Amino acid sequence: MTTHRNVALDPRHFVIIKPLPIPKPSGEKLQARSSTVWSACQPTREQVFWDNYHRRQRQLSRQGYRAAPWRPYEEVGQPLYLETKRLILESLGQPVEEASKADPLPEEDVPISTTPSDSPGANKSLPFRYPQAGKREDAVSLRKHLGHTSRLVSAVRQGRGYFHLLQKEEQEQEEAQQREQKRREEWQRVQPRPPCSESDSDIDSGRKKDQSARPFTPIHRSLTSLQVPEAPQ
Repeated sequence: MTTHRNVALDPRHFVIIKPLPIPKPSGEKLQARSSTVWSACQPTREQVFWDNYHRRQRQLSRQGYRAAPWRPYEEVGQPLYLETKRLILESLGQPVEEASKADPLPEEDVPISTTPSDSPGANKSLPFRYPQAGKREDAVSLRKHLGHTSRLVSAVRQGRGYFHLLQKEEQEQEEAQQREQKRREEWQRVQPRPPCSESDSDIDSGRKKDQSARPFTPIHRSLTSLQVPEAPQ
């Protein structure tokens, strides 16, 4: 079986090919450079220290659960995106609005109710429902989705190809489906079949009797009359 990934989640259809919005390192002085190390003179170690210090103080005083109750809540670090498309665009520094203008998606038709909400008919057709708490399956699927997204982000940061990871996941899904199909076929093959009962034989004999029989044709055999050829069976 071949699985096709949704076209709307394929980065090749909504990512705009352009340089990253970061300053170019051309013209900078380097302290050390190798295949794994890139150390520039700017910013200095002291500036990096103070940047980290102020960031930590801001997290302890204004962000997270340690923030003052009279201040608006601020997330610790960068915001968390659960949507794959928005996560990719924000990581590349491309706004979602810009990508949507470049590749607009078809809007779904939403049925509009013509009955006003203040009318008595609307109150009867739409009864009040209490909000239900989230199910355990939803929490498990959310945790699984977050783990999958974090693994993809960490793999891309390590230098692994994103499209290669997607292709590998599709191949693993196809192999899992093939193994499941083979297991079901093997299970059906080794399952004992029920013996043929008398009712089945009666039904088969009844079907044979219901079939229209060929009319009887007498065969004339005498010394004076010619022999009539037999009709083909």
